[in-house]
Amino acid sequence: MKTNYLFIIPICVLMLASCGGNNAKKEQEAQAPTFAPKQQETVVTKRPASRKVDSVLAFVGQVKLNIMLPEGLPENSINVLHNKMVAMTSVNGVGSVDASPILCIIPTFAEMNHDITATVPAKHKIKYDFNVWVANLETGEVFASAQQDLLGIGDSEELALGNAMSAISPNDNKWQEMLKTAQDRIIEFYNTNGDRLIKEAQGYIGVNDYSKAMLILNNIPMACGEVYDRALEVKNNALDQYFQNDAEYLISKMKAYLALPRDDENGFSYDFLAVYAMVPPNSKAKAEADALYAEYVKSLDETAKKNMEKQQREWEAEQKRLDREAEIRLVEAQSAAQMKAEQNAHELAMYKEQMAAEVAIQGKQQLLEKYKKDASYNKLGRIWKLFYIGRE
Repeated sequence: MKTNYLFIIPICVLMLASCGGNNAKKEQEAQAPTFAPKQQETVVTKRPASRKVDSVLAFVGQVKLNIMLPEGLPENSINVLHNKMVAMTSVNGVGSVDASPILCIIPTFAEMNHDITATVPAKHKIKYDFNVWVANLETGEVFASAQQDLLGIGDSEELALGNAMSAISPNDNKWQEMLKTAQDRIIEFYNTNGDRLIKEAQGYIGVNDYSKAMLILNNIPMACGEVYDRALEVKNNALDQYFQNDAEYLISKMKAYLALPRDDENGFSYDFLAVYAMVPPNSKAKAEADALYAEYVKSLDETAKKNMEKQQREWEAEQKRLDREAEIRLVEAQSAAQMKAEQNAHELAMYKEQMAAEVAIQGKQQLLEKYKKDASYNKLGRIWKLFYIGRE
């Protein structure tokens, strides 16, 4: 019998080793890289975000960047990329729809490798080099950049690109650290070059090129403090000068239209009225514009003049009616808001009273239990009190 046992044991060991080898082989096969088109597309499309997402870098956005998308991409891809960039710049508030056209965040795609798989159906497998730049388009200075390798697989190049874009995580600290660096360098750039830029803007103002001057002055971030304040003063003075120059130009146009033949037999000149409406009300030329308008009204046919005055009175009456309706709606809205606030306050007071009553009842119950335990404790002998755990 011992001999039989000794013979059986090696056989069992061999069987176990064989099973273990098969299991190890299966594990290796399971871990080996395989290509399944549907699974691979899912992996690329639903690639997990960076591990840093749970602790996204937080900072106060002090500059506003304009998103400049690359040209030549399919429309669907452009929409996906735009949404990604909006999300990326919105995390800490460095993006805006009215951002500077000079300070831009620019995403770029470069195709690094393009393979056609041997599967049926064949798939496009494309590797991209995705870069995001923050730059000053006027000076060409790049303030910061970050890069990510992307892999996309799809039935077409467009689908492969879309799958690759889905792997971009706007909250990834990689992008937020880059934006924080860019913001710091932009503020440093304008603090260092602010005086030079303001003088350059004043040069454009001197030759009445207000658009270029505003482009420079509007880009200086508020975070630059004294530089921003000086730029704001220059900008306000330039705007006043612009409106004054523009008003003088409009006055000359009004005089020209007043001397031209009228549009109809009643003496109307619609071009004159259109130009008069464009004169800034706070400009120094407004008084002269009003005098020209009075002269124009006198030249009208008497019947046309009365009709015009009637229309003016009706228009003013309609404006007053609309103003009154707006005031009534405002009062009604304020009244409704006040009633809602009072109702909420009443409900809150009722809730507090209810909670206070419940707390009082619980307190009395606890106190009663304590009295009961104390009474039980006092009835015990000295030895038993040492082991009594009911008393609080």
